[in-house]
Amino acid sequence: YQQQALKMFEKLYPNQNHPETANSLVNLGNTYTSMNDFENAKNRHFEALKIYQELYLSRDHKDIAWSLNSIGNVFFCLRDFEQAQDYFSNALAMMKCLDLDPNHPEIRKCSEDLEKTQQQIVLQKQQQEVLELYSQRKNQ
Repeated sequence: YQQQALKMFEKLYPNQNHPETANSLVNLGNTYTSMNDFENAKNRHFEALKIYQELYLSRDHKDIAWSLNSIGNVFFCLRDFEQAQDYFSNALAMMKCLDLDPNHPEIRKCSEDLEKTQQQIVLQKQQQEVLELYSQRKNQ
Protein backbone atom coordinates (compact mmCIF):
# COMPACT_ATOMS: atom_id res chain seq x y z
CA TYR A 1 0.00 0.00 0.00
CA GLN A 2 2.86 2.36 0.78
CA GLN A 3 4.31 1.95 -2.71
CA GLN A 4 0.89 2.52 -4.25
CA ALA A 5 0.49 5.71 -2.25
CA LEU A 6 3.91 6.91 -3.37
CA LYS A 7 3.09 6.22 -7.02
CA MET A 8 -0.20 8.06 -6.65
CA PHE A 9 1.47 11.16 -5.22
CA GLU A 10 4.18 11.05 -7.89
CA LYS A 11 1.42 11.07 -10.53
CA LEU A 12 -0.48 13.86 -8.78
CA TYR A 13 2.65 16.01 -8.40
CA PRO A 14 4.92 15.13 -11.34
CA ASN A 15 8.30 16.84 -11.58
CA GLN A 16 7.83 18.71 -8.33
CA ASN A 17 8.65 18.17 -4.72
CA HIS A 18 5.58 17.87 -2.59
CA PRO A 19 5.22 17.15 1.15
CA GLU A 20 2.85 14.25 0.45
CA THR A 21 5.46 12.56 -1.75
CA ALA A 22 8.05 12.98 0.99
CA ASN A 23 5.60 11.71 3.61
CA SER A 24 4.97 8.62 1.49
CA LEU A 25 8.72 8.05 1.20
CA VAL A 26 9.04 8.28 4.99
CA ASN A 27 6.22 5.78 5.47
CA LEU A 28 7.78 3.46 2.91
CA GLY A 29 11.16 3.84 4.63
CA ASN A 30 9.59 2.97 7.98
CA THR A 31 7.97 -0.08 6.41
CA TYR A 32 11.31 -1.22 5.00
CA THR A 33 12.91 -0.70 8.41
CA SER A 34 10.28 -2.88 10.06
CA MET A 35 11.01 -5.54 7.42
CA ASN A 36 14.78 -5.30 8.16
CA ASP A 37 15.40 -4.08 4.61
CA PHE A 38 17.72 -1.35 5.79
CA GLU A 39 19.26 -0.41 2.45
CA ASN A 40 15.86 0.39 0.91
CA ALA A 41 14.81 2.09 4.15
CA LYS A 42 17.86 4.31 4.11
CA ASN A 43 17.35 5.20 0.44
CA ARG A 44 13.70 6.16 0.94
CA HIS A 45 14.52 8.27 4.01
CA PHE A 46 17.32 10.08 2.18
CA GLU A 47 14.94 10.78 -0.73
CA ALA A 48 12.38 12.21 1.70
CA LEU A 49 15.05 14.30 3.44
CA LYS A 50 16.16 15.77 0.12
CA ILE A 51 12.59 16.76 -0.75
CA TYR A 52 11.99 18.30 2.68
CA GLN A 53 15.25 20.25 2.50
CA GLU A 54 14.30 21.62 -0.91
CA LEU A 55 10.76 22.45 0.24
CA TYR A 56 11.84 24.20 3.40
CA LEU A 57 15.12 25.57 2.02
CA SER A 58 17.04 23.64 4.68
CA ARG A 59 15.52 25.77 7.45
CA ASP A 60 14.73 24.13 10.73
CA HIS A 61 11.51 22.21 10.21
CA LYS A 62 9.83 19.32 12.00
CA ASP A 63 9.71 17.20 8.85
CA ILE A 64 13.45 17.59 8.28
CA ALA A 65 14.13 16.74 11.92
CA TRP A 66 11.97 13.61 11.72
CA SER A 67 13.73 12.53 8.54
CA LEU A 68 17.06 12.91 10.29
CA ASN A 69 15.72 10.89 13.22
CA SER A 70 14.41 8.18 10.88
CA ILE A 71 17.80 7.92 9.18
CA GLY A 72 19.35 7.66 12.64
CA ASN A 73 17.01 4.76 13.38
CA VAL A 74 18.17 2.91 10.28
CA PHE A 75 21.83 3.36 11.25
CA PHE A 76 20.99 2.23 14.79
CA CYS A 77 19.42 -0.95 13.41
CA LEU A 78 22.56 -1.45 11.32
CA ARG A 79 24.58 -1.09 14.55
CA ASP A 80 26.42 1.90 13.08
CA PHE A 81 26.05 3.82 16.30
CA GLU A 82 28.44 6.65 15.41
CA GLN A 83 26.38 7.51 12.31
CA ALA A 84 23.14 7.07 14.25
CA GLN A 85 24.43 9.44 16.94
CA ASP A 86 25.17 12.12 14.33
CA TYR A 87 21.67 11.94 12.85
CA PHE A 88 19.95 11.80 16.24
CA SER A 89 22.02 14.77 17.47
CA ASN A 90 21.11 16.83 14.42
CA ALA A 91 17.44 15.88 14.72
CA LEU A 92 17.36 16.84 18.40
CA ALA A 93 19.16 20.13 17.80
CA MET A 94 16.68 21.02 15.07
CA MET A 95 13.70 20.01 17.24
CA LYS A 96 14.97 22.26 20.03
CA CYS A 97 15.12 25.18 17.58
CA LEU A 98 11.43 24.82 16.79
CA ASP A 99 10.29 26.41 20.05
CA LEU A 100 8.51 23.28 21.19
CA ASP A 101 8.00 22.59 24.86
CA PRO A 102 11.05 20.67 26.18
CA ASN A 103 8.66 17.90 27.25
CA HIS A 104 7.07 17.66 23.81
CA PRO A 105 6.81 13.97 22.78
CA GLU A 106 8.87 14.53 19.63
CA ILE A 107 11.73 16.13 21.57
CA ARG A 108 11.54 13.35 24.18
CA LYS A 109 11.69 10.71 21.43
CA CYS A 110 14.75 12.32 19.82
CA SER A 111 16.41 12.61 23.23
CA GLU A 112 15.68 8.98 24.06
CA ASP A 113 17.01 7.80 20.70
CA LEU A 114 20.21 9.80 21.19
CA GLU A 115 20.63 8.53 24.75
CA LYS A 116 20.18 4.85 23.83
CA THR A 117 22.68 5.31 21.00
CA GLN A 118 25.24 6.88 23.30
CA GLN A 119 24.77 3.98 25.70
CA GLN A 120 25.43 1.54 22.86
CA ILE A 121 28.61 3.42 21.91
CA VAL A 122 29.87 3.16 25.50
CA LEU A 123 28.95 -0.53 25.61
CA GLN A 124 30.71 -1.19 22.30
CA LYS A 125 33.88 0.50 23.58
CA GLN A 126 33.76 -1.51 26.79
CA GLN A 127 33.33 -4.74 24.85
CA GLN A 128 36.25 -3.84 22.60
CA GLU A 129 38.45 -3.16 25.64
CA VAL A 130 37.52 -6.53 27.14
CA LEU A 131 38.31 -8.30 23.86
CA GLU A 132 41.68 -6.56 23.61
CA LEU A 133 42.52 -7.47 27.20
CA TYR A 134 41.50 -11.08 26.59
CA SER A 135 43.60 -11.19 23.42
CA GLN A 136 46.63 -9.80 25.23
CA ARG A 137 46.34 -12.33 28.04
CA LYS A 138 45.83 -15.16 25.58
CA ASN A 139 49.02 -14.22 23.74
CA GLN A 140 51.15 -14.14 26.91
